[in-house]
Amino acid sequence: MPIFLLGADGNVVYYNEPAEALIGRTFDEFGEAPFQEYTSMFEMTNEHGVPMRPEEFVLAIAMQEHRPAHDRLRYRALDGSLHTVDVTAIPIEGHDEQHLGALAIFWEVESI
Repeated sequence: MPIFLLGADGNVVYYNEPAEALIGRTFDEFGEAPFQEYTSMFEMTNEHGVPMRPEEFVLAIAMQEHRPAHDRLRYRALDGSLHTVDVTAIPIEGHDEQHLGALAIFWEVESI
């Protein structure tokens, strides 16, 4: 199952091998980087083809609003492949409500 992990600073600190297929680049090739850097490389739309602003992405919602979020989006990966995915993101909270980052799980679906 493809997963993304953001640290408390908003950097992508890890994504697994199944997520590499959805991104079109391995984590070793891209490495740790700000989430905004990742999102700027993809033209993401909602399931109806309407462009999405970065603050609308579920990982951004989990990070900024400290709540779970779910959505379906479409985008073209770095290798040129088209994807439609359901994404669920949850904030990661520590002791005393310390915000530690966010985790997103992706599920590829067939295009509608």
